[in-house]
Amino acid sequence: MSGRRAGGTPRRPSRPGVYLLEPEGGLALVHAYSDEALDYSLEDLPELLGYGRWDEDEPPRLTLEEREIRALATEAVARSFDLEEGLVTLCQDLREAVRGRGQESYVLLDYP
Repeated sequence: MSGRRAGGTPRRPSRPGVYLLEPEGGLALVHAYSDEALDYSLEDLPELLGYGRWDEDEPPRLTLEEREIRALATEAVARSFDLEEGLVTLCQDLREAVRGRGQESYVLLDYP
């Protein structure tokens, strides 16, 4: 969990990855990026799979509805032969991170 800066913007976490913006404003790590060069990013979800609303704010963010997350994880596994392994893992990690939360939508922040 990370704090917030004045003005309500989450602080940049020290570990690169995809973070879930919690309702109270903190951050929860969903998917850690490896130290190796990445062939995928959060932005690939709407571009390659057609889910969510991408926003170029700082930090870049993706808003997904819970139903989109379930569909995204299923589709990523079905298309795993065609997608980067890390992207498939990101989709699976995302599904696990929101399981049981019961929110209508989720905001994910990308910190490469």
